[in-house]
Amino acid sequence: MKEIFETAVSLPRFSMAQVYRDVREQDGSQNVVIYQALESVLGESAGKKVIQGLLRFAFFIEPVKTPKIESTKYAVRWGSELAYPDLRHASYSECRQIYSSFLAEVAVALQDDKKVQLLRAFAQQRLLAYELPLDYKQRLLDGPIHRSENINFIWDVLPHRIVGLRQRLLTGQLADIFKLAYSKIVVKSYLTDRVLTGEYKTNREKRWETHPASVHFALRRDCWEIELVLINTFAKLRRIRVRKRTMNPP
Repeated sequence: MKEIFETAVSLPRFSMAQVYRDVREQDGSQNVVIYQALESVLGESAGKKVIQGLLRFAFFIEPVKTPKIESTKYAVRWGSELAYPDLRHASYSECRQIYSSFLAEVAVALQDDKKVQLLRAFAQQRLLAYELPLDYKQRLLDGPIHRSENINFIWDVLPHRIVGLRQRLLTGQLADIFKLAYSKIVVKSYLTDRVLTGEYKTNREKRWETHPASVHFALRRDCWEIELVLINTFAKLRRIRVRKRTMNPP
């Protein structure tokens, strides 16, 4: 599969959908069984989105382009953009191990209705591409951050609160107002500003994909917390009451 990923990032336009199709054709029979189970339990569309999200987190990153620092571009973790000793670098074998651990956990998660609901909810929302309840355990500064023992699924109340609040606000009577608010809140919560000075220059990178030593780095769960603060602040300013409620608390 390594060639699939390297080819995908070399093309003028990256296509995760094509990556998914190519992986499905070449991956081993055991993994295909998990893909089929995901698509059966979650629904075909949601199942595909979850698999694409797992591939995205395990193998890819969107570092900012240099030297202009104008936008990001897809790269593989072992590519020249993240040459060792960059703490975000990971070998293909490490990424493959991460992906295998993801598949093993989601296969078990499919036996839990609450986890199924959470995966389906993330797959159906479109605020942030390939978003799943995945995060680094720690912000590591003494070694590579992207390794299997430092990544886990988050099944606790926080992601349930996030998707539950989004579902309610973006489908209710005031959906148009909140859609406009979220278009700004997502950028402020999850993406970096344009920074042209200092050692770690950045612009619209995912905060958990910036260099861990950068002041702009944040774990995904911290970004979720910021989203909650910002949407509640917006609602308060508009004198809209936002009740605290999860989609389906664990």
